[in-house]
Amino acid sequence: MVSTKDKTIQKKSSVKQKKPVRRKKGGFARLLGIILAMFYLFALWNWIFHEGVETSILHTGLLEIKVPSEGVLIRTETLIFAQSDGIVIPKADNGQRIPNKGTIAVLVDKSSSGLISSIESMEREIIRRVIEESADNPYNDPVLREKVQKEVNRLTNAAVSKNLRFVNEIQIVLERLLYQRNKAVFEQQDDRLYLQKEKSELEQLKKTLDEKAVTVKADYSGLVVWSSEEAYEKYAPDDISLLTTSDLTYDEKKHAKVSIESIAADKSFPTKKGQIFAKLINNEKSWYVCVVDNKYAQRLIAGINIVLRIDNIDIDIPCTVESVQPAGDKTKVVLSFDSMIEQTIHLRHVRADLVISSINGIKVPVRSLANRNYVDNTADIIVVRFNRANVKRVKILEEQDTYAIVEAASDVNEIDPIRVFDIYVVNPRNVEQGQVIEQ
Repeated sequence: MVSTKDKTIQKKSSVKQKKPVRRKKGGFARLLGIILAMFYLFALWNWIFHEGVETSILHTGLLEIKVPSEGVLIRTETLIFAQSDGIVIPKADNGQRIPNKGTIAVLVDKSSSGLISSIESMEREIIRRVIEESADNPYNDPVLREKVQKEVNRLTNAAVSKNLRFVNEIQIVLERLLYQRNKAVFEQQDDRLYLQKEKSELEQLKKTLDEKAVTVKADYSGLVVWSSEEAYEKYAPDDISLLTTSDLTYDEKKHAKVSIESIAADKSFPTKKGQIFAKLINNEKSWYVCVVDNKYAQRLIAGINIVLRIDNIDIDIPCTVESVQPAGDKTKVVLSFDSMIEQTIHLRHVRADLVISSINGIKVPVRSLANRNYVDNTADIIVVRFNRANVKRVKILEEQDTYAIVEAASDVNEIDPIRVFDIYVVNPRNVEQGQVIEQ
């Protein structure tokens, strides 16, 4: 039993043992630091997700729906061989169309080389004198000026893109244009008697040469190409169905460009018996056989008309899809065209875009669309009204690469739908309805 006195003594001793609680220094500074850090984090969050919101203006634009491809150009070609050793004198410019039974070239024996040299030398001298004494400015000819300007533009584009693959071809075209212009001036009637006399002498030499020549004529109307390229039997129209994906895959090492000599009419060159020195190309129809990724196959249907746009050639070729066939992890497509063939005769393996259609409408980057529904092809776009974010539902009409054409979704009852010149959010991530957007 513990007495009341003892309890009183124990209580007093316990009171004496209690020490006063000492507050740790720096508590207020720590609290202030936490408050400042919270303000800093809030400001950082606002800067990253609010002030960093990229906006732009809705506008209309054209979007081309195109499919990238790689393949080969196929033509009906007839190889022309030399019947004997000798000298070939072309009677048509490179790429010139000649009629059925028209003269492609004449072949003379090597003993006539001296006569040929005399003719070429005399012709050059007469042309030089005619051009020097002519008062006509060659650039007064609008047709010539337009053709030259087109080649200059191609050369400029090649320099800008640093793609010099077609510089030699441009040079050939310019040389041919200059030759054609000079020859046209040369063949004009002239009242200068001394020139008429020299022209008559030249014609007599040519007549003598023709008597020793073998004439090479065309079996059908077509385009003449001066080339020593061997025939590729697999690239014949009858063998299109046999071409594999490896045959159609683009490769610089493959004959990406047909060898075409810089030859104009009446510019002779030597040949040997059995050697190929030219081709006659049927320009009524040509084919482009290519492969595309399977994801684009549904866009291509046999019978539709599309546009063929070959890389580095500034032309659009209308063509028709003849067939679409699966070929493993690729799809094989055959297209045909009957125009602009003369502008593709120097090409074999190429890359090209198949332009299926084009659509005009409100054009936006795909990254500006959120909450996309691939079933009905709708998505959200955020427009800015009175400095606040407004989510609008839109219908995606077409999409190509990183852009899409959209319109207000028809099944959504929008009181104020999107319109041209609206400000919209380009990067809608972390942007919510009603959020303040500083502009």
